[in-house]
Amino acid sequence: MIQPVPLSSLAAPVGMLSPSASQSSLTFTDSIWSIFSTLLDGPATAQAIADRTGLSLARVHRDLSSLHREAFIEEDGGVRYGAFLERRYRLPKEAKAMNGDLQSLRYVLEIVEKGVHKAQQLSQSYIAGLTGVRVSEETARWAIQESLKHRQHIETLEIDDGPIKLYVFNSAWTEELCIP
Repeated sequence: MIQPVPLSSLAAPVGMLSPSASQSSLTFTDSIWSIFSTLLDGPATAQAIADRTGLSLARVHRDLSSLHREAFIEEDGGVRYGAFLERRYRLPKEAKAMNGDLQSLRYVLEIVEKGVHKAQQLSQSYIAGLTGVRVSEETARWAIQESLKHRQHIETLEIDDGPIKLYVFNSAWTEELCIP
């Protein structure tokens, strides 16, 4: 039996990337999302991020500093250039979930679109689609809870250094119909 849960209680905190992120005061700007998206591909230096994103090096350093201070990213060694050591950054292993509001959703969808496109080009496995059906409120509640359980299970998977990156985009919502 499904326990009634207000659908609004299933909403996720804005900009959540890790368990501590919900208390963060960090604003997810275009540049921060670009940096985050770049780090999804693996560790990178500020210069490498600037080169890939087209952001100024100064902007990348400021945003990396903010992300590091809020524990959204970690240092991952560095690259030595003579006597100079350039820090390399990566996402923490526990940074698996990204929730957001409508503002951040466009960035999430951009990451999904790039990922599906890349998978197609490389003939890798992927699935993408949308299903919309008319159901009772009880069935809608059940479907959203099942979707959430599925996501939570994926988030508990052991992270290793295997050759496959797995991304799962999970979204569910309801719309009340006005039936005459």
